[in-house]
Amino acid sequence: MSATPKNYGLGITTPAFVPGGTAEGAANEKKYLSRLRCPNGKPVKFSRRGSENPMVQAMMGGGGESKEEIMAEISEALKKYGPSGMPAKYRSVDVYDVKCTCGEHETTVYMNMYEAGPDEPIDLPGWTLVD
Repeated sequence: MSATPKNYGLGITTPAFVPGGTAEGAANEKKYLSRLRCPNGKPVKFSRRGSENPMVQAMMGGGGESKEEIMAEISEALKKYGPSGMPAKYRSVDVYDVKCTCGEHETTVYMNMYEAGPDEPIDLPGWTLVD
């Protein structure tokens, strides 16, 4: 495995990528989360909170990331790609609440089912994926 991208899976604009689109994406999200292990090597339990969109979150001032940073990124992407060619990171992402079965670790994981990306664990110390 290569180095996990910074904040991978931990933010609305840095989701974990699990391709499959609307046909297989939800199943692939569950497969990814079933492979995720906490720093103690234990599996996780997860529940889908819903979907979020970075553009909507930026307009509302939420999503855990700076409104100004997201709006600047969206503005640049619109200039470069136009509305129909927006990169997947600006599409809606699914949000999961994740809790380790050891009871010591929990986090929120953001997932993008529309675009392929690295098969890496979330960017938190000690978290891994099993095959």
